Amino acid sequence: MRLLVVTQAVDADSSTLGFFVEWLREFARRCEEVVVIGLAVGRHDLPSNVRVLSMGKEKGAGKLTRLFAYWKHLRAASAKVDGVFIHMCPEYLIAGWPFLAAARKPIMLWYAHRQSNWRVRMGERMADVVGTISEGSFPFASPKVRVMGHGIPTERFAPETAAPVPGRLVAVGRISAIKRLELLVDAVGVLRRGGRDVRLELWGEPIMADDRSYKEDLVRRIEAQGLSSAVVFRGSAAYGKMPEAVASASVALNAAPTGALDKAVLEAMACGRPVVATNRNFAGVLGADADRCLASDDPTDIAAKIEAHLDRPDAALGARLRDIVERGHSLKRLAGRILSSYERFRP
Repeated sequence: MRLLVVTQAVDADSSTLGFFVEWLREFARRCEEVVVIGLAVGRHDLPSNVRVLSMGKEKGAGKLTRLFAYWKHLRAASAKVDGVFIHMCPEYLIAGWPFLAAARKPIMLWYAHRQSNWRVRMGERMADVVGTISEGSFPFASPKVRVMGHGIPTERFAPETAAPVPGRLVAVGRISAIKRLELLVDAVGVLRRGGRDVRLELWGEPIMADDRSYKEDLVRRIEAQGLSSAVVFRGSAAYGKMPEAVASASVALNAAPTGALDKAVLEAMACGRPVVATNRNFAGVLGADADRCLASDDPTDIAAKIEAHLDRPDAALGARLRDIVERGHSLKRLAGRILSSYERFRP
């Protein structure tokens, strides 16, 4: 199969989109050729059957220049592929529709976000298939939606990547109010006041203005509880460095509300690390271990679940959590599901 992929970035050093280079590498293992059009292109090391084209954002190209570059690449590539994969940005599908419609190749829109707007709705109409992570990770009902799981590269996120450091708690993700990091800060306060020597590392950066305001509020909250030495902002890191950061945690934390499954939780599970999360949709994923790994929105309950993991380390639990990811959310399985979805459109 020859696949055309359109994405925001092809950059192994990106803290937010570096994972997608792994997706492209897995597509390349299964396809004759992969042509990638990226809004911006940075460092990448991909097989010889992957051709990467840029719209030019990394060189400072303006919006109109990028649009013309996109059209140029689409015109050259769309007629020569067997399928099109649009990653997370329905606007790329809309902007490229004249060329994509003329090529008459099956299109999958991959979208996993709570936000719904006119672009998402129009993209859903234009796509032949919509791929998403889990139930509820696409913002509205559609017969085109296919639940396919996350794509965790379990060879990278693995228990042997690093040894857990006692008392080290880790939370990975954007510094944003939607992540409800104040619950984790308060839980650390409960543990520290109870005599627990724990340290929470927050990996991620604020992106929007509201995120930066939220971080300022979070810093004030940390200082008010005397936790400046116990809660540390580690900033963003290249995606390639995250497996070690996660694998060296004693417990991985995530306070996102109930909704789409957060990739950071599954990455920690792939590393065989115990997790404490507040997203109740993980109950079906965790099965018999849900009670040990899910907490309410009460910081005291979160603290109690963390303490239970610290007091009773369980290698068997770690093995079960990794197995859940390997069976349902590994990158190998996801790539197979994505590519097989094009089969029914073959003549």
